[in-house]
Amino acid sequence: MDELAGAPSTELTLEISDQGKATRLVKLSRQARPANQVMDFESRTLNHDIGYVRFSIFFGDVLNQLTEALRRMRETSGLIIDLRGNPGGAGDLTGAVASLLCAAPGTLGSSASRYGTRQQSYAGSGNDAYPGRVVILVDEMTGSAAEVFSAGLQANKRATIVGATTAGAALPAMMKLLPTGASLVHAIADFKTPDGTVIEGRGVKPDIPVKPTREAWLQGQDPALERASRFLSARSQAGEGFAGARSA
Repeated sequence: MDELAGAPSTELTLEISDQGKATRLVKLSRQARPANQVMDFESRTLNHDIGYVRFSIFFGDVLNQLTEALRRMRETSGLIIDLRGNPGGAGDLTGAVASLLCAAPGTLGSSASRYGTRQQSYAGSGNDAYPGRVVILVDEMTGSAAEVFSAGLQANKRATIVGATTAGAALPAMMKLLPTGASLVHAIADFKTPDGTVIEGRGVKPDIPVKPTREAWLQGQDPALERASRFLSARSQAGEGFAGARSA
């Protein structure tokens, strides 16, 4: 990502390797990123009994789309939420999404600033909460609000985390437009999970580490997703219950 970043209209030369490991050079022209990212959302059922949802950012219509997807998947025994590559977004949406998964109220953690401490709380949704087990997929590009969401549910034993350690970029921040046209993003508070863990600079550590390989991707495999599916299937076959949508 660092190599691809740069000033708009400048050129970048990449050396890429194909499936046969032959290499070739490709020239690209950098473009400016759009001011507002578009939220991609997908949902489906795996193996007839496991729900799967993926959204690219905590923004836009994600809450409504996720609510509808969970309504359709309510009878599944487990749910996989894919937050790989999710950079975060609107922090207030994390609590709203957590409420869809938790029956009782709780908190994803707390932010401490010079003005006091603020809980990243969620209200819970009682009997309407998704009742099955939850696995969250993360990787090195999972950041900010996506880390707060994952770490909070992990600390509350509501979700099992599968994948690679996240970015470790979770501090609440504000953006200020400078006279030059550039933007300055600056942290305004610290953040700790409900069990007191600081994830800034550390990242969210997965309960089940899975490191994908290039070979696996070329063969059409997704090691993290497959491992999450096996985990949920094993728990379902073992007949392990899940009371109150509060623990994993």
